[in-house]
Amino acid sequence: IGGNGTAAAGRNFIANSTGGFNGAITVGTTASGATVTIKSNIIGLAADLSTAAANASDGIYLTGAANYTVGSNGDGTNDSTEYNVVSNGTANGIYVGNGPLTAIIAGNIIGLASANSGSTWTTAAANGTSAAAGSKNGIKIASNSLTALTIGGDATEERNVIASNPEDGIKISDAGSAIAYTIRNNYIGLASDGSTDRGNSEGGMDIDDGGAITLTDNVVSNNDVHGVDISAGTSLVAKGNKLGTTATGIVAAGNIGSGLTIAASTMTDVDIGGSASGEGNTIAANTTQAVTGYG
Repeated sequence: IGGNGTAAAGRNFIANSTGGFNGAITVGTTASGATVTIKSNIIGLAADLSTAAANASDGIYLTGAANYTVGSNGDGTNDSTEYNVVSNGTANGIYVGNGPLTAIIAGNIIGLASANSGSTWTTAAANGTSAAAGSKNGIKIASNSLTALTIGGDATEERNVIASNPEDGIKISDAGSAIAYTIRNNYIGLASDGSTDRGNSEGGMDIDDGGAITLTDNVVSNNDVHGVDISAGTSLVAKGNKLGTTATGIVAAGNIGSGLTIAASTMTDVDIGGSASGEGNTIAANTTQAVTGYG
C-alpha cells in the first residue's frame, strides 16, 4: 500500500474521510502469514504537507494475521522516502490489534506536519483531535498475537518521530508475555530536528504488558508524564537512551515525571546501561527521579 515516495505521484494522500472504518488505512482479514507493506502514504495532511485534512479514525489500523512492515524496510533502497506521515486523526496514529504475527514500524512521522514541504517535520498536528474518539496515542499496540515487534531501527531512515499526541507516544497493553519488543533510535516528544519541543501529553512510552523489552538509542523528552514507564515484562535491556535531553544529550528537555520508571514484579533480569562506548543512558532534567523502581 503506497509507493516509493520519490515524487507526489508515488504517494497516497488519504484525507478528510468521515468514518465508517477503523482506520484511514485498515487491514483486516488476510491470508495467514501474508506479507503486508505500508509505505510512503500521507495520512491526514493535504498535498502541501502542512494543511490539516483530518480523518475520523485511526491513521493505520491492523488486525489481519499477517507480517507487517509500516514505513522503511531498512534494505538500503529508497529507505529515506518510505516513511508514512500519520497526523490529524481522531484516534491513534497507528493501531495494532489482535491478529498480526509480526510488525516492524520504522521511519514514520506521527503527529507532525511540515512547514517546508517535508524538509523537516516540526509543526504539531496531533492525532486524537476528537474528545470522544477514545485512545489517542502515537502508536498503540494491543495485540497478544504478535511474536515480535520492532519500532524504529539502526539507521536514521528507520527512526520514527512520534510527537504532539494527546496521550502516550507509544502505548503497549493487552499483549502476551511471549512477545519480544525492540524499540530503537526513535525521537519521542521532539520534532524531526531532535530539538524542537513537541511533547506528548502523557508519557513517552507506557509499556503495560509483554515479555523481553529492549530499548536502545531512543530520545524521549518533553513529555507530560514519565519518559518511559514499564509496569510489565519479563526482562529489560536499556542502553544508549537519552531521557530528558535533546538529541545532543546536552540541552535539557525534561519529562514531567521520572526519566525511567520500572514497576514490574514479573521481571527477572534488568540491565540498564553498560561499560561499552555508547551503552550508557543519559537521564537528566526530569521533574522527579532519574530512575524509579518499585513493584
